[in-house]
Amino acid sequence: MAKQGTSQAQTPPGWPVLGPEDRMSACVDYRTVLGNYDELVAAEGEEQVRESLDYLFYFLDHSYALLDEPEFRDLRWSLEPHDYLVYELYEYIDAHQGTDLEGIGPLLPDPRVLHMVSDGLDRYTTPALRRDIAGRAQDLIQRLPGTVQAAMAQAVQFAAEDPSISPLLVGLLVQSFRRTLLDAVLDLPELIDREWEARDRSLDRWREAIYSATPDHLARDAVAALQAAGSAALPQVQRIYYDTSLNCGDQPFGEALEVAAAIPSALSFWLLRQTLVDCPLMRDWVAEQMAAQMPAFACAYFNYLLTAPEPPDADLAVAGLGVIVAAHCPDAPALAVDALHYHVDDAEATERVQVAAWEAVLALGDPEAILELREYLADEQASARARDLLVEALQSGRGREVGAQVLQSVKVGAVGSRSSAAG
Repeated sequence: MAKQGTSQAQTPPGWPVLGPEDRMSACVDYRTVLGNYDELVAAEGEEQVRESLDYLFYFLDHSYALLDEPEFRDLRWSLEPHDYLVYELYEYIDAHQGTDLEGIGPLLPDPRVLHMVSDGLDRYTTPALRRDIAGRAQDLIQRLPGTVQAAMAQAVQFAAEDPSISPLLVGLLVQSFRRTLLDAVLDLPELIDREWEARDRSLDRWREAIYSATPDHLARDAVAALQAAGSAALPQVQRIYYDTSLNCGDQPFGEALEVAAAIPSALSFWLLRQTLVDCPLMRDWVAEQMAAQMPAFACAYFNYLLTAPEPPDADLAVAGLGVIVAAHCPDAPALAVDALHYHVDDAEATERVQVAAWEAVLALGDPEAILELREYLADEQASARARDLLVEALQSGRGREVGAQVLQSVKVGAVGSRSSAAG
């Protein structure tokens, strides 16, 4: 990127004068984030490098202003309309009806909403989108040379062409994705209606057969027929699912889920996720289907869930830890280790999640993750009962092969006595 200026006195006309609160260098040591920082300093001097970087990140942060420019006004993300983030934000807004929702506004002060946007940026910022952004920025630079908008566009172009720069640092990307996500949330009820009206009506008879559930063989034929129809059957599945009002023991509800599980899609995954929450007796089956039929959807969703700024629902967390192991998710070891530190006011929920976390660590067999169990056993803040159960597992057949490795630096008797006293 071209030099952004070397001092306040040399700031180009129209550029803002940065105060201490505007400068990333006031809170970040650039040497820790840029591997070639010392080389840049040797070539240009530290003051100039710091000034250039401060303006780079300031312009990136404020680049949402470019969304009003013609080059970016029609920028849209290829967001899957049934992406789990759409439902997550829909439920979040619904839960806060009548309360302050400024957290979903442009400043995104709400940590949970920011987490949603961050997750979406990670998954949807594709190489093709980066090229598109860079091209739009170049058009703006050519249209408004020498202006602050051009400088801002230059920063955006630089970030778009450098995959090492997080899209979360680019205000233009953050705000445009937020708008796209919010638009999808607001459109969701009408989307469901449109999909129903556009359905393949030749499949209606199979939906009716499932509703009637008699004779049983017709219902089984209907399940097979809808599964064979693939994505064309999803409006039918969605209608059955919501018509049965989450009656977990209802035969049509279960058969709709069978069809959904056989058709990997964002919508099918969300229906399974809802069932995971609302139907405890079906959780084992649902978790198996997620891992076996939709591992990519499952890995993405449980990565999002288990890295949220607030502890997730304990039942979802326990189920998710089992799914990421079964689905062989690439981030499973790190997620399991992080879940060792799960803590909520409910001691029983805390224990269940921590037990599921160390069970996941042992099942994965990742050497570095297993070594983290030493720190866990020494953690006085961990669930006493969960630690005791881990010690028992490490001394038993199922964990004996790694038990010595974990326990060699931990006094088992001390762990047990501390746990008993805490309990």
